[in-house]
Amino acid sequence: MKFFLLGSVLLLSLPVLAQNSLRLKLTDDKTKLPLPGATIQVPALSKGIITDAQGEARFNDLPTGEVRLRLSSVGYHDKTQTLRLPLADTTQVVLIDLEPTSLDLEGVTVTSTRTNSRIEEIPVRVEVVGLEEIEEKVGMRPANISMLLSETSGVQVQQTSALSANQSVRLLGLDGKYTQLLKDGFPLYSGLANGLSLMQIPPLDLQQVELIKGSSSALYGGDAIGGIINLISKQPTREGQTQVLLNATHKGGADVAVWYAKRNARVGTTMLAQYNFQKPYDVNDDGFTDLPKTRTLTINPKLFWYANEETTLTLGVNHTRDDRTGGFLRAIQDGGAAGFTEENESRRTFTTVKLERKFDESGGVLTLKNALNFFNRSIAQPGYRFSGRQFATYSEASYFLPWQKHKSVLGANLWTDRFAESTGQRDYRYATLGGFLQDDWALTEALRLQAGLRADYQHRDYAAEGSTGNLYVLPRLSVMDKLSEHWTLRIGAGLGYKAPTLFDTQSEQSAYQNLLPLTNRLKAETSKGITADANYKTTLGEVFFTVNQSFFYTVIDNPLVLTSDCTGAGFRRYFRNVSEPVRSQGFETNAKWGWEAWKLFVAYTYTDARNTFQPKPVERVEFAPQHKVVTTLVYEVEKKFRAGLEGFYTGPQHIGGGERSRGYFIAGLMAEKLFRRFSVIGNLEDFSDTRQTRFENILLSALPQRPQFRPIYAPLDGFIANVALRINL
Repeated sequence: MKFFLLGSVLLLSLPVLAQNSLRLKLTDDKTKLPLPGATIQVPALSKGIITDAQGEARFNDLPTGEVRLRLSSVGYHDKTQTLRLPLADTTQVVLIDLEPTSLDLEGVTVTSTRTNSRIEEIPVRVEVVGLEEIEEKVGMRPANISMLLSETSGVQVQQTSALSANQSVRLLGLDGKYTQLLKDGFPLYSGLANGLSLMQIPPLDLQQVELIKGSSSALYGGDAIGGIINLISKQPTREGQTQVLLNATHKGGADVAVWYAKRNARVGTTMLAQYNFQKPYDVNDDGFTDLPKTRTLTINPKLFWYANEETTLTLGVNHTRDDRTGGFLRAIQDGGAAGFTEENESRRTFTTVKLERKFDESGGVLTLKNALNFFNRSIAQPGYRFSGRQFATYSEASYFLPWQKHKSVLGANLWTDRFAESTGQRDYRYATLGGFLQDDWALTEALRLQAGLRADYQHRDYAAEGSTGNLYVLPRLSVMDKLSEHWTLRIGAGLGYKAPTLFDTQSEQSAYQNLLPLTNRLKAETSKGITADANYKTTLGEVFFTVNQSFFYTVIDNPLVLTSDCTGAGFRRYFRNVSEPVRSQGFETNAKWGWEAWKLFVAYTYTDARNTFQPKPVERVEFAPQHKVVTTLVYEVEKKFRAGLEGFYTGPQHIGGGERSRGYFIAGLMAEKLFRRFSVIGNLEDFSDTRQTRFENILLSALPQRPQFRPIYAPLDGFIANVALRINL
């Protein structure tokens, strides 16, 4: 009888003691990308495991019945999940999403420093605008990235035309020509193509935006004296995504966009198709447009071929067609009416090829890149027309190798740029051959060093006056010390250069009229820069807090200055080098705070940028406000509702001739209600209706045939309300 009872107990216990296997894969809730290095725990059994490079992990010897899992990853909200074992399909891989925190970006991988490292491991300070913030701005202004950048601390977006609304982006108070725009590491938004680039890059296909402030020429060559902005595209996932965005404003703007992404074992595709429309609109009733008539079409398909687990080939084409007309409103509305108009037409075709081959034995990665950029643009005014074509190419080969405590990158690139004007007078050709070496060295767990060296040889050929060649050697060094769990210090320094070009803010404002050709007597602008920052973060119960204090100092030698004079041949403009440098120095303070559904961002930037070649008080760099404050308060109930209140203060700016503008404050309010398959977005942009035309009359001459405008330092469009519908299919 004893043996019978013991046997019965053992038989009844078999289901409980049975051993089960469980395969899990952790992914980002928004991007569906895998989460390597995440922790999965079974508290009841005191078991734990770390996910691999594909975000996967496997448990063995789990009991039958309910199993409670605790999942965590740096930069994501912790999650608890209960599963009942055994699963109906024992071969099933259980997919679990983790929700990213919008405050703590640790765990985010950045690509701009070429080592594909987590942000908390990089000695260079990289600021990341994450997917959540991008999605907010997509619903507020889907046409382009100007709002996304203008509301970022330390970034100034300057409107360069009162009629066509062209804009350039400035870092560290320096002219827009010193900021290098990249798309997935391809640096081709330069020269003639840079003038309209901000207005022609939609944000819907972006995964994140990475900013490095301070000289970055050692990373990507010229044009990066002020820093780089790298736009990172979304990748296709097996789950797939189709999103439709419809938007309309009360001032005659409308946007229609479709985003599609999907992959299988061998092939992946993404597609962005977008059309933006704006009717001509006169905000202040002075007879001239403050919002130009705009028609923009963007088509961007990409094909991904996964030959095997180690080899990926990516092919992409981006075509943008942009037509905008500003000026005398009646002349635009009625083609027969007399009055001044300015027509901007541009066509951009941008192709990319990228081959990536991973080597399991060494962990090395070979990357081959090529990009072609065809850009045509014309500006037509009564009695004047500018027309030009830019053809630029970028080719790169690099090899990434992790070894011992190092991550090293060795590579070479060839960059060509040819500008051809319809008259042929201001044509030029550039060819730049460069080699670069970079090493990230983890000296200890707390101390990291990044050293880089680039050598560029540039050959320039001008239609006006022959050719010349120059060699630039650009070292860069950065150090990071994690003093404790809460404190991190960084400091870095580097050299940079910028080749002479016809295209900067001042020449854009004049539509290149009376501008003389470049000559080989012009020297490249060179720079020395240093940045430093201290970061503190802590968590007290449910409250998360972080603050970053950074400092910057940049000196530009041989600055290229646009000069005007009047001779017997008439009025003319030309570029010349001056011996006294441009200096920019200042600091940024960024603080982030979060508690439950509430998040608060506050940032202050102080900039002291001076043209030392000019006498006081006009030595201040124009359109570089000394003070800028960015504040954002967000309330979010996960997957149900979110709302944000934003406020931005821009201090007085020097706008030429010793004149100083007034400071101004802009406030905005947005809300989004999320449903299962769609969301509705309402936005009140600049509900305080802050615009320059409320401060002063920007028309210096109100003649419809030949108007003259004051320099533009504040928005002209004022209050805009929009409603958007985001549909997830």
